[in-house]
Amino acid sequence: MKIIDFSDAKTAGGIFYGGDAGAKEAVMHDNGVWMIKYPKTTRDLINPQISYTTSPLSEYLGSKIYESLGLPTHEVLLGTRKGKIVVACKDFIASEKSKNLILIHFH
Repeated sequence: MKIIDFSDAKTAGGIFYGGDAGAKEAVMHDNGVWMIKYPKTTRDLINPQISYTTSPLSEYLGSKIYESLGLPTHEVLLGTRKGKIVVACKDFIASEKSKNLILIHFH
């Protein structure tokens, strides 16, 4: 398993992702758009909102397990960005040539 360093990945402008599973960011990687998903913060430690459902590692492993069973899934990479472990999901909707503002909801 290779862990990708996304530190120098350029942001793909004009693409924004909704959803409740933590912060997301569109970046360019290998000539395509990838959605970087960050873990939810545990900064306040009063009511931390982190669980297996918001963990980038869990999403990566879950997708790879489904893939190994022959079930269709999205492409995922495990990596780091901004000092955090992240999962990168290949964006199968956005295009790097898109000039329009795109908002994609994942609820």
